[in-house]
Amino acid sequence: MDYNDYILVSVDDHIVEPADMWDGRLPKKYQDKAPKFTNRADGAAIWMYEGHEVETWAVNAVVGRPQHEWGFEPQSLDEMRPGCYDVHARVKDMSANGEWAAMNFSTFVQFPGTLFAVFAHRDPEQATEMIRAYNDWHIESWCAAYPDRFIPLALTPVHDPDAMVKEIKRVADLGCHTVSFMGDPYPFPSLFTDHWDKVWSVCQDLGTVVSMHLGAGASVHNMVGEVEDAPPLPAPDPPRRGLGNVSISVERGMPGAVAADLLNSHLFERFPRLRIALSEGGIGWIPYFLEQADHRYTHHGPWTGMSFGGRLPSEIFKEHVFGCFIEDRAGMEARSLLNIDMIGWESDYPHSDGIWPDAPERLVPVFAGVPDDVVNKVTYQNACKFFQFDPFTRRRPEQCTVGALRAEVADWDVTIQSGFTHRQSDALVAKYMHNRISSMATAE
Repeated sequence: MDYNDYILVSVDDHIVEPADMWDGRLPKKYQDKAPKFTNRADGAAIWMYEGHEVETWAVNAVVGRPQHEWGFEPQSLDEMRPGCYDVHARVKDMSANGEWAAMNFSTFVQFPGTLFAVFAHRDPEQATEMIRAYNDWHIESWCAAYPDRFIPLALTPVHDPDAMVKEIKRVADLGCHTVSFMGDPYPFPSLFTDHWDKVWSVCQDLGTVVSMHLGAGASVHNMVGEVEDAPPLPAPDPPRRGLGNVSISVERGMPGAVAADLLNSHLFERFPRLRIALSEGGIGWIPYFLEQADHRYTHHGPWTGMSFGGRLPSEIFKEHVFGCFIEDRAGMEARSLLNIDMIGWESDYPHSDGIWPDAPERLVPVFAGVPDDVVNKVTYQNACKFFQFDPFTRRRPEQCTVGALRAEVADWDVTIQSGFTHRQSDALVAKYMHNRISSMATAE
């Protein structure tokens, strides 16, 4: 298939939230509590919430900048492409990349919205209202501006499972059929407990997909740091007997570790219609992971007591878990070992892992030798079916191809431009690494 004929639907892009997103969306009693957007003395754009500074790191919005300028430092909006935070510019950037539609994760509030959960001990109702306001903005402002170009993705008030259920039902009525959640819930109860059962139940009943982004956990140590009045952390769960973390990484929250927890917790046996998406996880590791999961089960199941109801772990995983990739030749080469109906593509705009403005060209070697019908499944059909999204509500398929979209924005500037200011890079990298190591040690 010629890349100009691809129809690209990304299941993982990101928004840098605009400064006015909270305006008029909160109850009067909480409007003054809304996160405040400001510029720091060094020019960095930051948000302030509950007395804490939340940065937008450069690696979260580097699109359009030369790679040698990338770093961990926070940046100003002037240093970002407007498509990072302006929906109209975003759609043009998408078209210039040949990308018809996308699902967008949040940024400063963290992928599952856990910024508000960190402060929920101060006022749980406030935390819930912040999540509701974010979802209203995301669905009614960002996505509704171009409803055929965006797959709505909601956050949930993870500090309160009952409030989560209410919000999942509410956004489903607004046409949103997926919610962002944590692959690693610590310090909240783990996937091995019944703490989240009412959430899984409502998701399977409504057909709502649970999207678990790479590295999405309950902690916001990367962006906030210590909260002075936070309650003490609970002891982590005891070691778990099971398949183990056969993965590309055993760090909590990474795709392979989350996949092992999903299987070992027997979540899908208890909720047989529940569907999970591992966002920004890649797919090349999945065949090996599943092969080893089956091997461990068949060899060690009898003496360890592992049981999957007479089925193999790989069979269960392939029925319930949707994977996606940016560039993954290994995964496509091994597609016969996957459920090809549960695989999708992502551009990861505007992150450092993303591919823009040349995604179609970079996908050519990935799809070399792949039949056209499989390419269509992976580039858009699977995602649209899985997330209950109709991409052709306003335009015919032939108007949504790479070639057609690029022709419409032929004069849109996509040149790579210098203009990023480095700010205390050594100190920020050291802070990031310290917090990551501390968090990993606490969670083990």
